[in-house]
Amino acid sequence: MLYPDTPMAWPTIGTEETIKSIKTEMLRDYFNRHYVPGNMVLAFAGPINHENVFKISKKYFSGLKNGVEPFPKDHFIGRFRKNRKTRDFIFRKIPIVK
Repeated sequence: MLYPDTPMAWPTIGTEETIKSIKTEMLRDYFNRHYVPGNMVLAFAGPINHENVFKISKKYFSGLKNGVEPFPKDHFIGRFRKNRKTRDFIFRKIPIVK
Protein backbone atom coordinates (compact mmCIF):
# COMPACT_ATOMS: atom_id res chain seq x y z
CA MET A 1 0.00 0.00 0.00
CA LEU A 2 1.32 3.42 -0.91
CA TYR A 3 1.53 6.07 1.79
CA PRO A 4 0.25 3.84 4.64
CA ASP A 5 0.55 6.51 7.33
CA THR A 6 -1.35 9.22 5.45
CA PRO A 7 -5.00 9.95 4.66
CA MET A 8 -4.33 8.70 1.12
CA ALA A 9 -4.29 5.17 2.55
CA TRP A 10 -7.87 5.44 3.78
CA PRO A 11 -10.47 3.50 1.76
CA THR A 12 -12.02 5.80 -0.83
CA ILE A 13 -15.38 4.05 -1.06
CA GLY A 14 -15.64 3.12 2.59
CA THR A 15 -14.88 0.12 4.69
CA GLU A 16 -16.64 -3.22 4.32
CA GLU A 17 -18.65 -2.32 7.42
CA THR A 18 -19.82 1.05 6.07
CA ILE A 19 -20.65 -0.38 2.65
CA LYS A 20 -22.72 -3.19 4.19
CA SER A 21 -24.62 -0.63 6.26
CA ILE A 22 -25.88 1.25 3.18
CA LYS A 23 -29.63 0.92 2.64
CA THR A 24 -31.54 1.38 -0.61
CA GLU A 25 -33.30 4.41 0.88
CA MET A 26 -29.93 6.03 1.62
CA LEU A 27 -28.85 5.64 -2.02
CA ARG A 28 -32.18 6.96 -3.28
CA ASP A 29 -31.97 9.98 -0.98
CA TYR A 30 -28.39 10.67 -2.07
CA PHE A 31 -29.35 10.44 -5.74
CA ASN A 32 -32.39 12.70 -5.31
CA ARG A 33 -30.35 15.25 -3.38
CA HIS A 34 -27.32 15.46 -5.65
CA TYR A 35 -28.38 14.42 -9.16
CA VAL A 36 -30.52 17.49 -9.75
CA PRO A 37 -30.48 20.27 -12.37
CA GLY A 38 -28.77 22.71 -10.01
CA ASN A 39 -25.75 20.40 -9.87
CA MET A 40 -25.59 19.73 -13.61
CA VAL A 41 -23.68 21.34 -16.42
CA LEU A 42 -24.61 20.80 -20.05
CA ALA A 43 -21.62 21.40 -22.28
CA PHE A 44 -21.63 21.50 -26.06
CA ALA A 45 -18.69 21.86 -28.40
CA GLY A 46 -18.13 22.25 -32.08
CA PRO A 47 -20.33 23.82 -34.72
CA ILE A 48 -23.65 23.79 -32.88
CA ASN A 49 -27.02 25.23 -33.66
CA HIS A 50 -28.19 27.06 -30.54
CA GLU A 51 -31.84 26.50 -31.36
CA ASN A 52 -31.26 22.74 -31.58
CA VAL A 53 -29.29 22.76 -28.32
CA PHE A 54 -32.21 24.34 -26.48
CA LYS A 55 -34.68 22.00 -28.17
CA ILE A 56 -32.71 18.87 -27.28
CA SER A 57 -31.95 20.11 -23.76
CA LYS A 58 -35.61 20.83 -23.13
CA LYS A 59 -36.63 17.43 -24.52
CA TYR A 60 -34.31 15.42 -22.28
CA PHE A 61 -33.94 17.57 -19.17
CA SER A 62 -37.08 19.67 -18.67
CA GLY A 63 -38.83 16.86 -16.81
CA LEU A 64 -36.19 16.68 -14.10
CA LYS A 65 -37.30 17.83 -10.69
CA ASN A 66 -35.22 20.21 -8.63
CA GLY A 67 -35.02 17.65 -5.86
CA VAL A 68 -34.60 18.53 -2.23
CA GLU A 69 -32.53 21.41 -0.97
CA PRO A 70 -28.89 20.29 -1.04
CA PHE A 71 -26.66 20.34 2.00
CA PRO A 72 -24.97 23.68 2.53
CA LYS A 73 -21.46 23.60 1.11
CA ASP A 74 -20.06 23.99 4.60
CA HIS A 75 -22.13 21.28 6.32
CA PHE A 76 -19.01 20.00 8.00
CA ILE A 77 -15.61 21.29 8.84
CA GLY A 78 -12.91 18.66 8.48
CA ARG A 79 -9.41 18.77 9.79
CA PHE A 80 -6.61 16.31 10.34
CA ARG A 81 -4.92 15.91 13.64
CA LYS A 82 -1.19 16.44 13.70
CA ASN A 83 -0.39 12.73 13.55
CA ARG A 84 -2.65 12.47 10.48
CA LYS A 85 -3.75 8.97 11.47
CA THR A 86 -7.24 9.98 12.49
CA ARG A 87 -10.00 12.07 11.01
CA ASP A 88 -11.80 14.71 13.01
CA PHE A 89 -15.04 16.15 11.69
CA ILE A 90 -17.39 18.62 13.27
CA PHE A 91 -20.84 18.38 11.72
CA ARG A 92 -23.23 21.25 11.54
CA LYS A 93 -26.95 20.71 11.96
CA ILE A 94 -28.19 19.05 8.76
CA PRO A 95 -31.88 18.58 7.96
CA ILE A 96 -33.00 14.99 7.50
CA VAL A 97 -35.32 14.42 4.55
CA LYS A 98 -37.86 11.64 4.89
